[in-house]
Amino acid sequence: MTGEPPSNGAAAVPVTLTVVGSGDAFGTGGRHNACFMVDTGGYRFLMDCGASSIAGLKQLGVSPASISAILCTHFHGDHIGGVPFVLRDPLSAAREQELVLAGPPGMESRVMMLTEALFPGSTAAPGRGISFPMRYVELGPGVPGAGAPVTVGPLDVEAIPVRHSEATRPHAIRVGVAGRIVAYTGDTEWTDDLYRLAEGADLLIADGSALTPTKGHLDVQTLSERRSGLDCGRILLTHPGEEVLAVIDELDLEYAFDGMVLEV
Repeated sequence: MTGEPPSNGAAAVPVTLTVVGSGDAFGTGGRHNACFMVDTGGYRFLMDCGASSIAGLKQLGVSPASISAILCTHFHGDHIGGVPFVLRDPLSAAREQELVLAGPPGMESRVMMLTEALFPGSTAAPGRGISFPMRYVELGPGVPGAGAPVTVGPLDVEAIPVRHSEATRPHAIRVGVAGRIVAYTGDTEWTDDLYRLAEGADLLIADGSALTPTKGHLDVQTLSERRSGLDCGRILLTHPGEEVLAVIDELDLEYAFDGMVLEV
């Protein structure tokens, strides 16, 4: 995948990123859980869909029926917990287009387990109670062909191993879309695989939970020290904790905020 724009003389397709949720697991600072919406005009997808994402989408006037794919980085609730609400929302029942749910190995069973826990009896109905077409795609370590991009609609999606809670089966993602690359670390502490994640990316969304190194998450100090080695365009930090929020306006690195919209 490359970040080069189309070379056939045609105008580049606009790619817009909207921050639906930029917060941590516990809504620190009143922020919604992790959720980033990318829109090419003809295809709209989410990177992560945390528990409060359905509220974040509706605050922005976005119908869940307009989402074509959800790409999840790992199985923590602030990154995948909103998927059952997208599936069960009455607005979704009217959709005709396929919804692709992509994530770590076991994605389908995990989503069904969550949906049944939150909406008891819903998965026992014919067709699992979902009337629209769905497809699951597994990403990350342990998946046949791991390390190569996977096609999801018009997207080329590559999963890259990261360091977070092993039980959540974490990975970062590189998404090739309309001649651009959007890279997203998900939750992770530093690993040199992040150099590969960032290579040639037009935008890197990075975990920025803390000010100094902490287990399982990235931090301002490490990202500042490593920035020159990250071969990417814009870097946007997310997932800030209390200590970061207390000084966020004084930091040199850029942080996302809920409702932020930018062109990639």
